[in-house]
Amino acid sequence: MHSGLTIGLLLFIAVAVLLIPYLLGLMKIFDTMPQEGTAEAIKKGNKFHRFVMAYEGHHLNDPGAPDYDENIDAWEVLPGNPVEDRSVLGMYWVGIPPWYKVDWYQFRWTEWAQPQLNTTNVAIPRDELTPLIKINDFPYYAKVENAKTNSTFAEDSGELIPVHMELVLTFRCTNPYKARYSNEDWLASAISVCDGEARNYIGERTYEDLASERDKKDASGHLTKGEDSLSMCILDLNYRMPDGRPGLMDSIGIELVRVNVISVSLTPEAERQLGDATTKKYVARRQADAAEIEADGRARAAAKDAIATRTAADAEAYRIKTTSDAIKAGGPQAMVAKYYDSIAASNGGPGKTIIYGMRPEDVSKDTALFAAIEGNEHGSTKGESK
Repeated sequence: MHSGLTIGLLLFIAVAVLLIPYLLGLMKIFDTMPQEGTAEAIKKGNKFHRFVMAYEGHHLNDPGAPDYDENIDAWEVLPGNPVEDRSVLGMYWVGIPPWYKVDWYQFRWTEWAQPQLNTTNVAIPRDELTPLIKINDFPYYAKVENAKTNSTFAEDSGELIPVHMELVLTFRCTNPYKARYSNEDWLASAISVCDGEARNYIGERTYEDLASERDKKDASGHLTKGEDSLSMCILDLNYRMPDGRPGLMDSIGIELVRVNVISVSLTPEAERQLGDATTKKYVARRQADAAEIEADGRARAAAKDAIATRTAADAEAYRIKTTSDAIKAGGPQAMVAKYYDSIAASNGGPGKTIIYGMRPEDVSKDTALFAAIEGNEHGSTKGESK
C-alpha cells in the first residue's frame, strides 16, 4: 500500500515538474513559449535584456551567442538554426520575477483575413496587449483615403477627383530590436510612409488608370508587376525613403514583401459630383444632338425646295421653248400653241376669259384644228376656261 502511494506521489511530482513550467510559460512567468514565427523581448528591471525567438530555420544575431557576427547589426534575423539552442521543449528561461520579465506592449493593427463562416477575406481590426513581435510574413490592411488623382470632374474644372484605395501590405520583421525600440509603433510608421508614397503615385495617374490597377497573373499563376506599378514604387521604400533617409529595413527593422491593391473607389462626395457632372454632360449632349437634327432637317427641306424650284423652272423653260418654236414654225400648230400658252398664263384659274384672235379664213381652212381645240377644252365653251 505504501509503495502504491509512493509511486502515485512520484507520478504527481513528475507531472507537476512538466506541467508547472508549461503553465508558467503560458503566463510568461519564469519561462516563456513564443509562437512559431514570433519573437519576445525580455527585460531586466525596466531595461531591455535580450530576445528569444521561435522561427524554424532562422536565428537571431544575439550578442551573447557563440555565433554572433560583429559585422551585422545586433538582433538581425539570419538564416539557419542557432548553434546553441537555449530552449527546452520549446520553453525559454526568462528569469526570476520581478527582476526579469517578458515585455508586453499595446499593438493595434488591421488584419486581412478570413473569419469563420466567411468565404472571402475582410479587414479585421485588432487591439491587443501582447508580448509578440511577428517575424514571418504577415498581411496588414491599410486604406489610403481622399487621395487626389490626376483627373478632374469636368474639362473646364480644376477640381481633382479624390479616391479611396485599399491595400494589403505584407511585412516581415528583419530586426525585432529596431522594430520594438527604435520607434513607438513600427506598423504605424511603416503604413504612414507607404501612405505618402501611394498618394504621390495616385496623384500622377487618372482615375481610369487607377481603376485598372489590379494584381495580374501570368500563365503559371504567379503575380506579375509592371516596373511603374504601385507595388514597385512602394517596395523601393525598403532601401531608401523619398527624402533620402535610410529605408524601412535599416531604420525600423521591417521589410515590405508585397503590396496588393484590393480596390480603388470614388469617395462618396466624388460620386455625387461626378454624377452631377455626368448628368450635365448628358443633357448638353442631348440638346446638341437635338439642335443638330433640327438644323439637318431644315437643310434637307431647303434642299428639297431648291430641287422643286429647279424642276419647275426647267419645266417652264421647256414649255416656253416649245411654244416659241411652234409659233416660229407658223401654221395651225402655232395657233394651238398660242391657245395653250394663254391657258397656262391664266394659271388655270376659274372664271377667267381668254380672248384670242383668229381670222375666219384660217379656221375654215382647217376645221380639224378647231375640232382639236374643242376636244382639248373637254367640252368647255368656246373662248372660255373653266
